[in-house]
Amino acid sequence: MTTVRLRYDDLWAEVDLDADPTTWARELVRCRWLDEETPPDDDLAERAVTGLAAVVGALRSQEPPPLMGLLLLPRINEPLVTVVAVRCEPVDEPVTLAEVAEVLRLPAEMLEIPAEEDVVDTAAGPALRLLQRFRTPVDPDVEQVQENLAYAWSLDDVEILDDEGDLACGPVVVTVSTSFEDLVDAGQWRATVDDLARSLTVTTGA
Repeated sequence: MTTVRLRYDDLWAEVDLDADPTTWARELVRCRWLDEETPPDDDLAERAVTGLAAVVGALRSQEPPPLMGLLLLPRINEPLVTVVAVRCEPVDEPVTLAEVAEVLRLPAEMLEIPAEEDVVDTAAGPALRLLQRFRTPVDPDVEQVQENLAYAWSLDDVEILDDEGDLACGPVVVTVSTSFEDLVDAGQWRATVDDLARSLTVTTGA
Protein backbone atom coordinates (compact mmCIF):
# COMPACT_ATOMS: atom_id res chain seq x y z
CA MET A 1 0.00 0.00 0.00
CA THR A 2 1.24 3.49 -0.84
CA THR A 3 1.87 5.99 1.96
CA VAL A 4 1.88 9.75 1.48
CA ARG A 5 3.75 11.72 4.14
CA LEU A 6 4.50 15.35 4.86
CA ARG A 7 7.11 16.73 7.23
CA TYR A 8 5.76 19.44 9.50
CA ASP A 9 6.33 21.11 12.88
CA ASP A 10 4.15 22.34 15.74
CA LEU A 11 2.72 25.16 13.65
CA TRP A 12 0.56 22.49 12.01
CA ALA A 13 -2.15 20.16 13.27
CA GLU A 14 -2.96 17.08 11.18
CA VAL A 15 -6.70 16.38 11.13
CA ASP A 16 -8.04 12.94 12.01
CA LEU A 17 -10.50 12.66 9.13
CA ASP A 18 -12.09 9.53 10.61
CA ALA A 19 -12.90 11.09 13.99
CA ASP A 20 -15.95 13.09 15.00
CA PRO A 21 -15.02 16.73 14.18
CA THR A 22 -16.13 18.16 17.53
CA THR A 23 -14.44 15.43 19.57
CA TRP A 24 -11.21 15.87 17.61
CA ALA A 25 -11.33 19.68 17.85
CA ARG A 26 -11.97 19.59 21.59
CA GLU A 27 -8.97 17.33 22.19
CA LEU A 28 -6.74 19.48 19.99
CA VAL A 29 -7.76 22.63 21.84
CA ARG A 30 -7.23 20.97 25.21
CA CYS A 31 -3.74 19.70 24.33
CA ARG A 32 -2.56 22.87 22.61
CA TRP A 33 -3.96 25.06 25.39
CA LEU A 34 -1.86 23.15 27.90
CA ASP A 35 1.25 22.86 25.71
CA GLU A 36 1.25 26.58 24.92
CA GLU A 37 0.48 27.53 28.54
CA THR A 38 -2.35 29.73 27.36
CA PRO A 39 -4.17 31.59 30.17
CA PRO A 40 -7.50 29.89 30.99
CA ASP A 41 -10.46 31.25 29.02
CA ASP A 42 -13.39 28.83 28.75
CA ASP A 43 -15.39 31.01 26.35
CA LEU A 44 -12.47 31.47 23.96
CA ALA A 45 -11.63 27.77 24.13
CA GLU A 46 -15.22 26.81 23.31
CA ARG A 47 -15.29 29.22 20.36
CA ALA A 48 -12.06 27.62 19.14
CA VAL A 49 -13.63 24.15 19.37
CA THR A 50 -16.73 25.27 17.47
CA GLY A 51 -14.73 26.98 14.73
CA LEU A 52 -12.27 24.13 14.24
CA ALA A 53 -15.04 21.52 14.22
CA ALA A 54 -16.80 23.45 11.46
CA VAL A 55 -13.58 23.63 9.43
CA VAL A 56 -12.96 19.90 9.81
CA GLY A 57 -16.56 19.07 8.93
CA ALA A 58 -16.28 21.12 5.74
CA LEU A 59 -12.97 19.45 4.89
CA ARG A 60 -14.48 15.98 5.32
CA SER A 61 -17.41 16.83 3.05
CA GLN A 62 -15.28 17.94 0.09
CA GLU A 63 -15.37 16.00 -3.17
CA PRO A 64 -13.15 14.31 -3.97
CA PRO A 65 -12.41 13.62 -0.30
CA PRO A 66 -8.94 14.55 0.93
CA LEU A 67 -6.38 11.94 1.86
CA MET A 68 -4.96 14.27 4.54
CA GLY A 69 -5.86 17.62 6.02
CA LEU A 70 -3.59 19.97 7.96
CA LEU A 71 -4.41 23.18 9.78
CA LEU A 72 -1.87 26.00 9.97
CA LEU A 73 -2.52 27.07 13.56
CA PRO A 74 0.50 28.80 15.13
CA ARG A 75 -1.38 29.57 18.39
CA ILE A 76 -4.54 27.87 19.60
CA ASN A 77 -6.03 31.15 20.88
CA GLU A 78 -5.47 32.95 17.57
CA PRO A 79 -7.32 32.61 14.24
CA LEU A 80 -6.64 29.66 11.97
CA VAL A 81 -4.36 30.79 9.12
CA THR A 82 -5.31 28.27 6.43
CA VAL A 83 -6.23 24.65 5.69
CA VAL A 84 -4.14 22.38 3.47
CA ALA A 85 -5.77 19.43 1.70
CA VAL A 86 -3.82 16.50 0.24
CA ARG A 87 -5.45 14.34 -2.42
CA CYS A 88 -4.38 11.25 -4.36
CA GLU A 89 -6.59 10.67 -7.38
CA PRO A 90 -6.26 7.77 -9.84
CA VAL A 91 -6.21 8.57 -13.55
CA ASP A 92 -6.83 6.25 -16.49
CA GLU A 93 -3.39 6.81 -17.98
CA PRO A 94 -0.24 8.77 -17.09
CA VAL A 95 -0.58 12.52 -17.54
CA THR A 96 1.99 15.27 -17.83
CA LEU A 97 2.28 18.15 -15.40
CA ALA A 98 1.23 20.45 -18.23
CA GLU A 99 -2.01 18.48 -18.52
CA VAL A 100 -2.52 18.70 -14.77
CA ALA A 101 -2.01 22.46 -14.95
CA GLU A 102 -4.78 22.70 -17.55
CA VAL A 103 -7.19 21.21 -15.03
CA LEU A 104 -6.04 23.31 -12.06
CA ARG A 105 -5.93 26.69 -13.80
CA LEU A 106 -8.75 29.08 -13.02
CA PRO A 107 -10.46 31.01 -15.84
CA ALA A 108 -8.40 34.06 -16.77
CA GLU A 109 -11.32 36.40 -16.08
CA MET A 110 -11.30 35.32 -12.39
CA LEU A 111 -7.64 36.17 -11.86
CA GLU A 112 -6.53 39.37 -10.15
CA ILE A 113 -2.98 39.05 -11.57
CA PRO A 114 -1.41 36.51 -13.95
CA ALA A 115 -0.84 33.11 -12.36
CA GLU A 116 2.65 31.97 -11.34
CA GLU A 117 3.34 28.53 -12.77
CA ASP A 118 6.59 26.57 -12.36
CA VAL A 119 7.93 23.03 -12.17
CA VAL A 120 9.98 22.65 -8.98
CA ASP A 121 12.10 19.92 -7.39
CA THR A 122 10.63 18.24 -4.32
CA ALA A 123 11.27 15.18 -2.17
CA ALA A 124 8.76 13.25 -4.31
CA GLY A 125 10.21 14.42 -7.62
CA PRO A 126 9.24 17.20 -10.04
CA ALA A 127 6.03 19.00 -9.09
CA LEU A 128 3.85 21.65 -10.61
CA ARG A 129 3.61 24.76 -8.42
CA LEU A 130 0.66 26.97 -9.30
CA LEU A 131 -0.05 30.26 -7.50
CA GLN A 132 -3.28 32.05 -8.41
CA ARG A 133 -4.88 35.18 -6.97
CA PHE A 134 -8.55 35.27 -7.81
CA ARG A 135 -11.65 37.33 -7.15
CA THR A 136 -14.62 35.74 -5.42
CA PRO A 137 -17.99 37.42 -4.67
CA VAL A 138 -18.71 38.27 -1.05
CA ASP A 139 -22.08 39.87 -1.83
CA PRO A 140 -23.63 41.28 -5.03
CA ASP A 141 -21.54 44.45 -4.84
CA VAL A 142 -18.29 43.27 -3.25
CA GLU A 143 -15.55 40.88 -4.35
CA GLN A 144 -12.72 39.51 -2.21
CA VAL A 145 -9.28 38.65 -3.53
CA GLN A 146 -7.96 35.29 -2.31
CA GLU A 147 -4.80 33.36 -3.08
CA ASN A 148 -4.67 29.69 -3.99
CA LEU A 149 -1.41 27.75 -3.84
CA ALA A 150 -1.31 24.24 -5.28
CA TYR A 151 1.37 21.63 -5.85
CA ALA A 152 0.76 18.60 -8.06
CA TRP A 153 2.69 15.44 -8.89
CA SER A 154 1.98 12.96 -11.68
CA LEU A 155 3.13 9.52 -10.50
CA ASP A 156 3.07 6.08 -12.11
CA ASP A 157 2.58 2.62 -10.59
CA VAL A 158 1.13 3.78 -7.28
CA GLU A 159 -0.86 1.35 -5.13
CA ILE A 160 -4.22 2.72 -3.96
CA LEU A 161 -7.67 1.41 -3.08
CA ASP A 162 -10.17 1.51 -5.93
CA ASP A 163 -13.88 2.39 -5.61
CA GLU A 164 -14.67 -1.15 -4.43
CA GLY A 165 -11.97 -1.07 -1.76
CA ASP A 166 -9.63 -3.39 -3.65
CA LEU A 167 -5.91 -2.71 -4.01
CA ALA A 168 -5.00 -1.45 -7.48
CA CYS A 169 -1.80 -0.15 -9.04
CA GLY A 170 -1.69 2.61 -11.61
CA PRO A 171 -1.03 6.27 -12.34
CA VAL A 172 -2.21 8.96 -9.92
CA VAL A 173 -2.16 12.71 -9.49
CA VAL A 174 -1.27 13.87 -5.98
CA THR A 175 -2.12 17.45 -5.00
CA VAL A 176 -1.35 19.63 -1.99
CA SER A 177 -3.42 22.80 -2.02
CA THR A 178 -4.64 25.68 0.11
CA SER A 179 -6.41 29.02 -0.21
CA PHE A 180 -5.57 32.12 1.81
CA GLU A 181 -8.57 34.38 2.40
CA ASP A 182 -6.26 37.12 3.72
CA LEU A 183 -3.47 38.34 1.45
CA VAL A 184 -1.46 39.56 4.45
CA ASP A 185 -1.53 35.98 5.77
CA ALA A 186 -0.55 34.77 2.31
CA GLY A 187 2.52 36.98 2.30
CA GLN A 188 3.52 35.91 5.79
CA TRP A 189 2.85 32.17 5.54
CA ARG A 190 3.19 31.20 1.87
CA ALA A 191 6.77 30.01 2.35
CA THR A 192 5.62 27.79 5.22
CA VAL A 193 3.13 26.09 2.93
CA ASP A 194 5.83 25.81 0.25
CA ASP A 195 8.10 24.01 2.72
CA LEU A 196 5.29 21.65 3.72
CA ALA A 197 4.42 20.76 0.14
CA ARG A 198 8.01 20.24 -0.95
CA SER A 199 8.52 17.75 1.90
CA LEU A 200 5.93 15.34 0.47
CA THR A 201 7.10 11.75 -0.01
CA VAL A 202 5.27 8.84 -1.58
CA THR A 203 6.41 5.32 -0.63
CA THR A 204 5.02 1.90 -1.36
CA GLY A 205 5.28 -0.81 1.28
CA ALA A 206 4.23 -4.41 1.59
